[in-house]
Amino acid sequence: MQANEWGNYIVDRLNWLADKLTEHQVGVLAIEAPFVRPGMAFIRKARRAFGLAAIVQMVAWRRECAFVELAAPTVRKAFCGTGRAEKHQVIAECKRRGWAPTDDNAADAIALLHVVPSRLEWADIASGERARAAA
Repeated sequence: MQANEWGNYIVDRLNWLADKLTEHQVGVLAIEAPFVRPGMAFIRKARRAFGLAAIVQMVAWRRECAFVELAAPTVRKAFCGTGRAEKHQVIAECKRRGWAPTDDNAADAIALLHVVPSRLEWADIASGERARAAA
């Protein structure tokens, strides 16, 4: 991706997220923490993964939403019982719980959705929501 394409990509994602937050009146933004394995495309993948995470966190702050970022093993342990669960196991656990994920990314999102409520108090403290509410 060229520099100008990367800029367009980021702006498109930022606008999409802002539209969704407005449309659904979202109060919590949660993401799986970025993780990039070293390799030939490491810099490009790291820039994309960490850049998008930073944008989501910035949007959460601007919208005064709680922000939760959890590592994949943490989510998988809470959802599947082991932090070493593989993609097919996350999909199977989603189905066992009545969900029909379309792919492994959807399964990861469903797992995150189930784990985040237990982390909201921590997210409120970390984002300063309680400090603002008390003021």
